[in-house]
Amino acid sequence: MRRRKKRTSFIYSVDIHDRAFYSRGGMEYSGDSVLRKLSDATGGRVIQVNSGKGTSEAFQQIANELRTQYLLGYTPSNNKLDGTFRKIEVKVRTGNAKVDARRGYYAPES
Repeated sequence: MRRRKKRTSFIYSVDIHDRAFYSRGGMEYSGDSVLRKLSDATGGRVIQVNSGKGTSEAFQQIANELRTQYLLGYTPSNNKLDGTFRKIEVKVRTGNAKVDARRGYYAPES
């Protein structure tokens, strides 16, 4: 059986909202928690923008991060095809590098 390699995708979310709008109407804004959950699960992040003018800066931050990425790969020692979630942790021994990595992956099923 040949395994297909899956592409790694980071989700970067740009959260543009007006909290004052929600508070005036007695509503609670909870969209940021959904964006954070999606972004954190993939190794991406949420950039909060308070006005439309900040979107250009937000996208520039994302572009800068994408230009300075390294892609690491490994072969797991557990080769069971059971579809379970496998946690991973990426650490840097020295230096001041920032690590954005997904928390794990799902093993393929047989």
